[in-house]
Amino acid sequence: MTEGKITILSREKVEYRTYGYSPFMYGSYNTRKVLVNTYYLLKENGSIEAFAAKRSDWLDMMGNRADDVHDYAKDNKLDFDKKYDLKRIIDYYNSFFNAVKN
Repeated sequence: MTEGKITILSREKVEYRTYGYSPFMYGSYNTRKVLVNTYYLLKENGSIEAFAAKRSDWLDMMGNRADDVHDYAKDNKLDFDKKYDLKRIIDYYNSFFNAVKN
């Protein structure tokens, strides 16, 4: 998905999810297909680790840049739960380190 100080890999899969159709209609359920993303972190040593993607977990990884990234996400109305929004957020975080290398 994105590469840098934090490198994220993603795997998509389709799952069937069952939802209650209506609170007034007992026994009525609806099943539909949902696209689910699973995220992985590529570590500096080359190992790949599954990552439970919660906003607080992402921000914890960002250390002293967490407040800047949180403000960026809030100002741009980006959601950590949406794949392409998450990519933009991580790219923003990685840009702090790319600027130092140039």
